[in-house]
Amino acid sequence: NHECSFVNRTYGFWDELSKRFKIGTAMKLYKEFNTIFSYLPFAALIKGKILCMHGGISPKLHTIDDIRRISLPVEDPPLNSIEQDLL
Repeated sequence: NHECSFVNRTYGFWDELSKRFKIGTAMKLYKEFNTIFSYLPFAALIKGKILCMHGGISPKLHTIDDIRRISLPVEDPPLNSIEQDLL
């Protein structure tokens, strides 16, 4: 679950890094991975017909353009946002 830094810390990603690497290296990797994750797309449209996303369809989602308008990077999605719903 690499949605945002809070989720990564809460659900084990940080724990995995801190067990495998020295603390300084783990902190650097954690920050760098979260930066990379913030650039990942929220959804994909396959052949113009199949919409794929990690989370679910947001009640705020009215058209595919709502997803296209999301400006990356998104490090930690705002509460009650379309970004949070999609994750």
